[in-house]
Amino acid sequence: MARSKTANSASSIAYKIPCTSSESQLCGIFRDIVQWNEILWQCGLGLREDSLGKLSLVIVRDICDDGFKRKVMRAVAKRLHHLLTRHHCVTSMEIRVWMFWRFDELVCDALCNSLGLRTLKLIVSWHYFTRPPAHSFGAALLHMNHLRELACEGKHMDRSFAQGLSEFLASTSSLRTLNLSKCSIKDSNDAVAILEGLGRNKSIATLSINTSLLYPEVRHFKWQRYALSATGYLFRNKRLRTLSVTSHMPHFRLVHSMIETLLTNRYLTELSLINIMLEPRDMELINQLIIENKTLTSLSLINCRFHEYAGHIHENAEAVTSRAHSFVLALTNNNTLQQLTLTPSWFNTNEYRSLVEAVASHASLKQVNLDVPKRKDAVEIYRVVRENGAQDRFYRGMQNVLPENADLISRKEAVAFLLENAVAFTEATGPSGVSVDSQVFFGYAQLLTTLTSQPSCSHVSSFWLLLTRELLNITVTSEIAQYLRDTTTLRDLKLGFDEVEVGDAVCEARWELLLALSVNRGVRRLGVYGFWNDEDDTRWLADTLLSSRTLCHVSFFPSCNDTIKQLVRRLSPNILSNYTLLSINAPSYYRQGRDRGHVSDVLGRNCALVTRASHFVTGAEHRYCMEAAEYVQFNPGLVEKVQELSLVSEKEAACLIKARLMKIAELDDFMRLAGVVKHRVTCHSRDGGEKQLVDIGRDCWLYIRQYLKLGDVRNEQ
Repeated sequence: MARSKTANSASSIAYKIPCTSSESQLCGIFRDIVQWNEILWQCGLGLREDSLGKLSLVIVRDICDDGFKRKVMRAVAKRLHHLLTRHHCVTSMEIRVWMFWRFDELVCDALCNSLGLRTLKLIVSWHYFTRPPAHSFGAALLHMNHLRELACEGKHMDRSFAQGLSEFLASTSSLRTLNLSKCSIKDSNDAVAILEGLGRNKSIATLSINTSLLYPEVRHFKWQRYALSATGYLFRNKRLRTLSVTSHMPHFRLVHSMIETLLTNRYLTELSLINIMLEPRDMELINQLIIENKTLTSLSLINCRFHEYAGHIHENAEAVTSRAHSFVLALTNNNTLQQLTLTPSWFNTNEYRSLVEAVASHASLKQVNLDVPKRKDAVEIYRVVRENGAQDRFYRGMQNVLPENADLISRKEAVAFLLENAVAFTEATGPSGVSVDSQVFFGYAQLLTTLTSQPSCSHVSSFWLLLTRELLNITVTSEIAQYLRDTTTLRDLKLGFDEVEVGDAVCEARWELLLALSVNRGVRRLGVYGFWNDEDDTRWLADTLLSSRTLCHVSFFPSCNDTIKQLVRRLSPNILSNYTLLSINAPSYYRQGRDRGHVSDVLGRNCALVTRASHFVTGAEHRYCMEAAEYVQFNPGLVEKVQELSLVSEKEAACLIKARLMKIAELDDFMRLAGVVKHRVTCHSRDGGEKQLVDIGRDCWLYIRQYLKLGDVRNEQ
């Protein structure tokens, strides 16, 4: 049997064996993921189990110069060919097309003959010293008859790739999702080709595009006709359900014509406009769309700005403007929208009030996502939301607790500000965040007192602190540490550290906060930023990450990259016994050699276990899913995954997990699921009358069960 030695170990894998995946059994390749990843790592790729029993080939790091060695690329390209053509359990792939420019035909042949590939992401930019191989990938698309999702990214699209993409879009009957939102198209000839393919497509239901497709930088004299045909496609298409348009240019002149065609579209259900400068006539058409379109259930205006915003807001900052009034009036005349997302930098306090009142009485709106950037608006909107009984419909973003002139206010003014801001905390009822940045702020102690003493502040789920000498003293540090020890509702914690000297306030605070964090039982996401070069503190951080049963996601961005190497080296020896950590994000993390590889393997294992366990909780009966649930039953990531799959609250997800685990706790259930018995455990009586397994009682069995897992019972399959 052909085997392949990996680059970094003496391990070997049988790379030519066929896929053995079935509904109840994992493919044998899952046992060799670590070895496969050692091979794929050389070109920046890795295998991940993102869905039950399915593998995704993902980009895990940037490629340095060593990534272009001919011998290495040839070996990896061959293994990719074996992987894609022999394993139908590999269903998703992302790849930089320039990475295999010498062996693009081999990789493209693998794509054409893939057994299970359904999702593909192509980064079509090419490196400055390679020839553009994108034409091969464009031609390969025509043979991918089972592809359901396609994403293309990059700043330099090859002409032949654009033509190949066009022909694929015109001919495919399997593609359901197309994402071109991060694909910048410079020349109108390329855009024309893609638009012509889109116009002939009859299968795409979800489309995300960049405005460069409708208005490229270089436009020929016939461009206007093709732009109009693009908007005509939106009007005629009966398959399209979700449309997202993202702008990366200051002005996009075709918004009005695009929205105008949607007025009579009776099939679109979700519309998102992102980073678009809106003219008054554009907003009028959006209001008209809200009123007239009876199929639209979700509308998102994200980071959209108005061309006349600045001058308009200074004229009458407190009154309800005609623009906001028209928008609110349109909402009141709509009875189909279910979700609304706004970045309301153009709303003043009175406009917020009108919006809340309209949402509270709306017949169908279930969720409104708002950013509230100004503190004075936040205090008022929280109060109005409660008065109108609309708490369950609004989700608010991060609330910055600092006034705009925090570095100028006096201590007395800071305390008064905190008392006012405390109203915002106590009036709010949904998830919220608190941010304190680098400004000189004298009210730290009062802020922490507010958060810890007010029961109504228990909804605060994220906290971002930048710790400087000006902000810290013994009292403040103790207050912060006490808050971290006691809180059980905080989920996201970010700590930034100013430059420190041995023995100063920031250094002492860092040490005390690490101790507090080690006993915290709520934080799931930890971010550490800024000055961090103490080896003892790094050791404490590593020990905290290894021992915590709640910390799942860690971002570590110290000022000194050597600290990252210290952290990875500390984690590597003992991380195998950790079943909680799911991700580590750090600069230069991928350069940490064998220690990094070991840590990454464990993180990948934990993510796979969470995926399998979540499917067990939601109904799957496969043994490997049950085994996974035993290992990660206390992982907060499992709760989040169950929430995502079942669309339930955090509390409901925890109850589902507990109920399903009881299914494999009892003696008969455990033995049946382990394959020891078919129905229930029975024992023949002995002549001597000695106790047998069925005689020990439930309490004794459950005690034994603490040390016995399904994986300990040999699986004959």
